[in-house]
Amino acid sequence: MHKEDIIIPDAPLRSGQMGYAVLNLQIVLDHILKAKGRKNLVKLEPAHFGPHTEKELRRFQDKYQLFVNGQYTPLTRLRIKEVLNADRNL
Repeated sequence: MHKEDIIIPDAPLRSGQMGYAVLNLQIVLDHILKAKGRKNLVKLEPAHFGPHTEKELRRFQDKYQLFVNGQYTPLTRLRIKEVLNADRNL
């Protein structure tokens, strides 16, 4: 998957939700937080915002100096866009 193909969800999301927006969030997190030994969120919790997705979202929020609450907020969305744009400019 190319960075250009990534869709950043618009709506706020939190644990327990399901759907395409959650799937897109999982794809974004998998792309940004690549690390050895990490399990693929899309395979673990396809389109379901469960404990693995929340853990990875918290990991992102911590790594990028956001308030760590495990919820996908407008501020988290903005930081994801900044990270992806910075990555594209390399």
